[in-house]
Formats: sequence, structure tokens, C-alpha cells
Amino acid sequence: MKTSSINFKFRRRMLFSFLAVNLLLAAGYLYLVNNLVLTAAAYEHHQNESERLSAELALLESQFTKKAATITMDYAYSLGFEDATSRSLFAYRTPASSPFISATALSLAQSGLVYRP
Repeated sequence: MKTSSINFKFRRRMLFSFLAVNLLLAAGYLYLVNNLVLTAAAYEHHQNESERLSAELALLESQFTKKAATITMDYAYSLGFEDATSRSLFAYRTPASSPFISATALSLAQSGLVYRP
């Protein structure tokens, strides 16, 4: 009966190969776990930031609603608005004034008033 034995060099090479593969697998595992933890922390941070911005947006919307409710026809007339002769969607201004339409002017223009200084 013939027995075969693995020579010492081959056994040593197999051992180092096995250790190298295990080391690579362990490094990959640590990298992936670290990446998972960092991603979870970033997700939680962005979730908290989203909740904070939503609360701030709700506050600003409520302030806008309160201020929009204070606009009356008498207030519009006191600012120089007039009843529109035709259904206009724009508030016209003189060239010296700002090119942006304010929220007050826009809401009054939508209700049928035109600003003419």
C-alpha cells in the first residue's frame, strides 16, 4: 500500500494562503460593517434634519396664513390698488420700482385688483 504525504513546503504555502484569505475576508467584513454603521448614522442625521425643516416650514406656512388673512379691501385701497377694469393676472408697477411682485400685490391681483401708483 502506498501512502502519499504532503510535503512541508506545500503545507506551509497552504497555511499562508488560508491565513491571507481569512485576513482579506476579515478586512472586507470590517469595512462593510463600518460602512453600514456610518450610513445608518448619516440616515438618522438626515431624518432629524428633515423633521426640523418640516417643522420650520409648518411654522412659516402658519405665519403666512395669518398675514394673508389680514389683507382686506380697505388695506388694498390704502396701498394704492384699484378695481381692475378687465380680468388681469398681473400687478403693474412703474419702472423705478422693484421688478419682483410682492405676496400682497400678487394676492390682490388674483382677487381682481390692479396696483396703479
